[in-house]
Amino acid sequence: MPLALLALAVGAFGIGTTEFVVMGLLPEVATDFGVSIPTAGLLVTGYALGVVVGAPLLTVLGGRVSRKRMLMLLMGLFVLGNVLSALAPSFGLMLAGRVVASLAHGSFFGIGSVVAAGLVAPDKKAGAIATMFTGLTVANIVGVPLGTFIGQAIGWRTTFAIVAALGVVGLLGIARLVPAMPRPEGTHLRRELKAFRNPQVLLAMAMTVLGFGGVFAAITYIAPMMTEVAGYSDGAVTWLLVLFGTGMFLGNLLGGRYADRALMPLLYATLGGLAIVLALFTVTAHDKVLAAISILLVGALGFATVPPLQKRVLDQAHGAPTLASAVNIGAFNLGNALAAWLGGAVIAAGFGYTSPNWVGAVLAAAALGLALWSAALERRTSATGADAPTPRPPRPSGPPAPASPYATDPSRHRTPLRKESRTSMSLPTCLRRPQRRNRDPQIGFGVFQVPDDGTTTAVAHALDAGYRSVDTAAVYGNEAGVGRALAASGIARDELYVTTKLWNADQGYDATLRAFDDSLAKLGLDHVDLYLIHWPAPARDLYVDTWRAIGTLVADGRVRTAGVSNFNPAHLERLLDSSDLVPAVNQIELHPGLQQREAARAARRPRDRHRGVEPPRPGRRPRRPGHHRHRGPAREVPAQVVLRWHLQLGNVVIPKSVTPARIRENLDVLDFALSPEEMEAVAGLDRGLRTGPDPDTLD
Repeated sequence: MPLALLALAVGAFGIGTTEFVVMGLLPEVATDFGVSIPTAGLLVTGYALGVVVGAPLLTVLGGRVSRKRMLMLLMGLFVLGNVLSALAPSFGLMLAGRVVASLAHGSFFGIGSVVAAGLVAPDKKAGAIATMFTGLTVANIVGVPLGTFIGQAIGWRTTFAIVAALGVVGLLGIARLVPAMPRPEGTHLRRELKAFRNPQVLLAMAMTVLGFGGVFAAITYIAPMMTEVAGYSDGAVTWLLVLFGTGMFLGNLLGGRYADRALMPLLYATLGGLAIVLALFTVTAHDKVLAAISILLVGALGFATVPPLQKRVLDQAHGAPTLASAVNIGAFNLGNALAAWLGGAVIAAGFGYTSPNWVGAVLAAAALGLALWSAALERRTSATGADAPTPRPPRPSGPPAPASPYATDPSRHRTPLRKESRTSMSLPTCLRRPQRRNRDPQIGFGVFQVPDDGTTTAVAHALDAGYRSVDTAAVYGNEAGVGRALAASGIARDELYVTTKLWNADQGYDATLRAFDDSLAKLGLDHVDLYLIHWPAPARDLYVDTWRAIGTLVADGRVRTAGVSNFNPAHLERLLDSSDLVPAVNQIELHPGLQQREAARAARRPRDRHRGVEPPRPGRRPRRPGHHRHRGPAREVPAQVVLRWHLQLGNVVIPKSVTPARIRENLDVLDFALSPEEMEAVAGLDRGLRTGPDPDTLD
């Protein structure tokens, strides 16, 4: 287990303690401030609503901050809120302190879930999320009961002071153990917001609201229910909360273990079981033994839904998980707020302290209904185009598609060196074992920033237009979409050239092999034509072991050509010193604004093996040179000028578009040429403008 997960679990322990401990202290707080139990319950509702608001707000405001730094800032805010709660002279200020602390809650677990999932192999993500949430469950076994005991024996203010100290410990642990993990390249707020257009994301969040809300409907009022109905003493509430926390711990283990294997069946079982247990709790609450068993089961079944629901949101949000993950944590707490309010309302209406259990049963049953609906919708989508072969989209109107560019000029396949709109640093390969280059088309189709569901259609249009090279990456979150389009196309495998890349969090020998298996399964292929290390990530210091693993994949025949991306000369030198396998490709940023001429000239030497990938970026394409009249066909647009410039330099280009007409237009660059004057004009646009991250600092 990475130690960073332990640091996240410590932070979760502090947050879990402050969230739940107030439930066992409601009578003491109500007495101290002279308010009723339902009014004191607003401390639960206010905290939950603060999470709902704080999760998206702080995630957006912290969007330009590294994830590690953001986690540290959130823990600082958590400490401040608990100090305010401990010192509050009035109920209003106590409520304000709870809200301040709660603002950090959603973003911490949302960002923490993404960080935890990024620390392990793809098939271990739910387990890593569960490990982080173990801190929350252990808080209910140790932190909450101990805090309740201290609050009843010494005073509830002491409890919140201790929680503030726990927050300081969590802050120091994150600073020491969590690695620097900036947002993946291409992460933007607009792209994150697009995740909420996916109905499966919204359904998963609705399941979260209703399912976990069912738990809180009952547990918020557990103290008066057990003392007034079951007949327990005030002191016994502490041990009943230990029992609830034990159930949460066991449920979290169950959810983390099986969510990666059978996510939806697990949700059916846990939500259905939760609805039944909560309905029975209205009766079993009158018996001490049966009430204790019910509390254990509510905790276990309720928290078994957390890892699968969080993982489902991450899966459905594809390449834009950060905001969706944080909002889903807010959804947990929206359910808490709704359930606490409804539970207090039915008690205030005179239905008794067991009536919140009925509210919880109805909410859990509604969540089960949404889970079944979500699965049916997924099956229907799969049957019409996700997993089953589908007809290719109709060919757009317009002139006939040009012949495949790499069929037009077979000599391109024999060129020992390729570059795309990035080119590469050059290193001699003498006394090294160079790879035999696989057939490498000069024009390919990129899917950077294209959502998975839209990728299938876009790649299908590209294949129909004549492209045969497709470039994706694990971090793009759309390998499955590429695979569906390839399977539906009916094009022979040996006519296709498929590239994908290993993400930073999956570096290391064993992790690389697992990540490659995951990528290959999503693509639905038995091999890839080109596999790249996406970034060197020098702070992780794993790229040498990663390269050894890729060498194994090359030897096995599952990777036909291996390379690297964004490697600086020092990274390459170290790689070559440690292995006889020479990277066939090194992708570095190259475009008219950053031409790196010396590196480009060196990369053209036949003894070197290099290539690059970076489509011209929207908003950064140079205008067509105005002082040289273009003599090509009138339909050429500035994007085509850039593409043609790359081709005439010998670069490999991989433009990206989701518009059928633009897809075809980007391919239609073979029937004209830029004059020497125009090539010179574009060359004059070089300003050394790097638009991507620095390979020495991105981790």
